[in-house]
Amino acid sequence: MPNKNIRVGVYGLLIEKDRLLMIKKSRGPYKGRYDLPGGKIEDGESLEVALKREFMEEVGLEIEIGDFIASNEVDEYYKNDKGESRNIYLIGSYYFVSKKNGDIKNTPDGQDSLGAVFVQLDNIKKENTSSIAFNIIEIYAKAKD
Repeated sequence: MPNKNIRVGVYGLLIEKDRLLMIKKSRGPYKGRYDLPGGKIEDGESLEVALKREFMEEVGLEIEIGDFIASNEVDEYYKNDKGESRNIYLIGSYYFVSKKNGDIKNTPDGQDSLGAVFVQLDNIKKENTSSIAFNIIEIYAKAKD
């Protein structure tokens, strides 16, 4: 049984014309899938500070933080690049965000993003999206209808 890696993060939904800003993951349990911009809260950071920092790092945007959407969690097993079993427990808080300043960075950030892209909401599927992001997008889609 692999050790459980516990992560607490904050993520933002930036939606324009039925398109959601997402990043393509370069590593970890969701390698090759879409994920929401955001990530780990560093020591001493508030949710707001962490979300603003993550957006700047991953997508090159200064943002305004809007309404809280929900919290979500997943407990999953995956295989890393070496084929070793890993267990990750993710806890996320989600907010609507809007662009304040900057240009979307569609190049790798040198961390875990291959770049940012707007994805049509209809093209976001369980097979191509991180499970924790997909769950919150489903909540948003149901509330929208």
